[in-house]
Amino acid sequence: MASSKPSNIDDRECIHLHPQCSACNTVFSGDDHVVALLCNNNSVRGYNGYAGGYYSVRELPMPEGVDFCIEGSRHGPCNATDESVTVHLDCIRLFGKTCSAQDKFRRLWIAGTRMYPWRDTQSLMLDPVLYAPTDMISSAAGFQRTLLPEVAGLIGSHLQSNHTLLRFCKVIQLARYLSLAEPGKAVTYPLCEVLSWSRGTSPILAKQGQIIDRRMRLTIDSRGIKSIERVSDSPDGENVTGSSRSSHAYIVEPVERLSGVGIEFQVSLPSTLFTCRLTKPYLSARNEPSTCSDICKHPDLEHPVAACPSATCTLYTLRQIPT
Repeated sequence: MASSKPSNIDDRECIHLHPQCSACNTVFSGDDHVVALLCNNNSVRGYNGYAGGYYSVRELPMPEGVDFCIEGSRHGPCNATDESVTVHLDCIRLFGKTCSAQDKFRRLWIAGTRMYPWRDTQSLMLDPVLYAPTDMISSAAGFQRTLLPEVAGLIGSHLQSNHTLLRFCKVIQLARYLSLAEPGKAVTYPLCEVLSWSRGTSPILAKQGQIIDRRMRLTIDSRGIKSIERVSDSPDGENVTGSSRSSHAYIVEPVERLSGVGIEFQVSLPSTLFTCRLTKPYLSARNEPSTCSDICKHPDLEHPVAACPSATCTLYTLRQIPT
């Protein structure tokens, strides 16, 4: 990859740093070494710095396939024009060793941008779902052979969710997945035409004249939009199983309010859709008063989300960007 370093260290590019790692989903601490990745015309650039600030002038060792340019500087509102993702330095090194795809860092950038339900939204700071099978714990720990399940299980049970070993398990999982998911073209549909979709599948679109529920629910986890479905106006005590306030968030809106909002699916070959995000909306204030009767186990609840006694749901509201 050709170097894109500025000839003058004062020619600094404004790069937006995100609070969570796009490879392991862990929230950064102030002294973490991080890399901001940008992609333009399939060319990936990497900028290094610290999670606690924008940046000191220093170059860190360069991961394979990523060109470290001179670090950027941020003063006042961010005026970055290129979309970036932020990754731990040790995570990007492990990802580079584990992912077999030739364009591995472009794939990481695509997956990282889809962590956010739409561009330029703030991170929802959702806890990642822990997934650490025996072979991944063995690989993350650097063992040549797979540990016995009992030993791996014992190790995993004593680790905190932000432990480096579990972070590396999530990086290995993502690297293996992106090694197989060949990114293809992006396809955009009006959101109101989607009947249902879940990550890794093709969307089911509404047919002309089809009678359908007029409300949509989007479930969001730490990797972005997880599923899209229609819900009735009067659910029968519906309960979202396997969800918690810290790991999932929801958007529930009447279809009429979603007019003009698109949903962009990133196609992966040969036949699956591996991620998606919305186009044009922005996120309103958190904990905006709203009922959560269609996503929690208290169907008659009329309190604001923040007062929900079930503590199982976090609800966000979409607003259109003025044109």
